[in-house]
Amino acid sequence: MLAGAPGDDSGAGRAFLLRGGADGVGVAGAVAYVQGSGPVPGAAEAGDRFGSSVTVAGLTGDGVAGLAIGAEGENAGDRTVMTVSGGTSASYGPTTLGTAAGAGIGGELTR
Repeated sequence: MLAGAPGDDSGAGRAFLLRGGADGVGVAGAVAYVQGSGPVPGAAEAGDRFGSSVTVAGLTGDGVAGLAIGAEGENAGDRTVMTVSGGTSASYGPTTLGTAAGAGIGGELTR
């Protein structure tokens, strides 16, 4: 299970990959993902809200599940989606996805 904690670390955020077993989900063997650490590109900055959206899915067609982690506050609110699959990572911001800088990904967020 992948869980996001976008408010952690002054809003820089984190995501946690939790392992499960016969007794349910637990912290044994859990992995924490933080921007700028391990396979995750970028730098952890207050307000990025890394982990604001998370999913585990087949991302590359290799039959192995990868992680996609959103950061709704990244780049002054333009939003970014970062993927981790097979030990490699990539970052997809608005311009990478063919959207103008400042337009954001996924439209306006309301709270």
